[in-house]
Amino acid sequence: MRRELQEWSEAANSNWEAVVVGAGLAGIVAADQLARRGVRVLLLDRKHFPREKVCGGCLNARAVQLLRDLGFGDCLDDLGGHSLQRLELFARGKSLQIDLPGGMAISRSRLDDAMLKQAIAAGVTFLPGVDARVEPFEQNSNQRQLSCRTDNHGRRVSTSLVIIATGISSEPMPADHQLSFAESKDARIGVQVTLDPAPASFQPGIIYMAVGQHGYVGLTRTEGQSLNLAAAVDRSALRQSTAADVCQRILAENGMSLPASALAANWKGTCGLTRSRCAAGERLFVVGDAGGYVEPFTGEGMELAIQSGSAVTELAQRAANRWDPDLKSEWSRQFDALVTRRQWVCRGLSRILRYPLLLRTAFGVTSRFPSLGRAVARMVT
Repeated sequence: MRRELQEWSEAANSNWEAVVVGAGLAGIVAADQLARRGVRVLLLDRKHFPREKVCGGCLNARAVQLLRDLGFGDCLDDLGGHSLQRLELFARGKSLQIDLPGGMAISRSRLDDAMLKQAIAAGVTFLPGVDARVEPFEQNSNQRQLSCRTDNHGRRVSTSLVIIATGISSEPMPADHQLSFAESKDARIGVQVTLDPAPASFQPGIIYMAVGQHGYVGLTRTEGQSLNLAAAVDRSALRQSTAADVCQRILAENGMSLPASALAANWKGTCGLTRSRCAAGERLFVVGDAGGYVEPFTGEGMELAIQSGSAVTELAQRAANRWDPDLKSEWSRQFDALVTRRQWVCRGLSRILRYPLLLRTAFGVTSRFPSLGRAVARMVT
């Protein structure tokens, strides 16, 4: 405890050029890249690492290449994730196989922890177990303030720039209506569980996806013997049943079943998956899922988090040195160009999965023209 208080005393009394809130993929990448550019950056997270995170556990091919380009290739190689080969889609008595152009199945707890250690080695200062809230911006100020609590101790931290990378489940935002989330009315809820060991029927390198009346369930083997299950399910179904029961019903509709251990496992959930918000404020940038999210399929959410965490670093370095109000609109344009087209693709696919007639038509067309399925897979991954 004494060392923790010393670290917090140092953090509160330091002149940070940037503070990144949230140590997921977007936050770690942004902090790492800023530190490599010589920026004094503090990274905060509510959790202690390693920690579990609601996620499908799939890096698509583009995400793998991005991490290698950013210098995280050793992390991927050391963790021993399974190379992804294909998606097997099951829906209402029909099945479809789509080859995947690369990718990797890996648990977020181990991936984030390994990347975090590399970022710290690059010069990032990391403090875990911190509940951080951005205070309202004071006009004509050249600093932003964050109120931070860890255990029973409160601190205020000052910085030239805040980068919000908290994903979809938390709200460390200032009281600014422009930065609040706009959530889709029919947004599904994400649920996730890790099962160890995985049943033998689930082979490495394959994403199994079952589509049912109340959502869809994705299962894939991560490193070792673990099976990662992640699902997007209707709110109405969760009001009447547990996450395990809803997922069991979706799988049963497709001749599959959950292992008995899943019923007593520690399930995790999210808020609504489809939501959006403004990507910038005064001396503040939003990256990754915190800037908007659409129901995921085969790792595109992780890819967009990595992309936005990397893309923000040039503007963030400029902002840390000298703030220009035009930087807000510049990052908003960049973020929109980066994610909007990809989100529309995912939004279109999620609509198809909701309607049986559209789904049967898509299955029929893709079965007759396999190249179309491969083209869609390349577009998404």
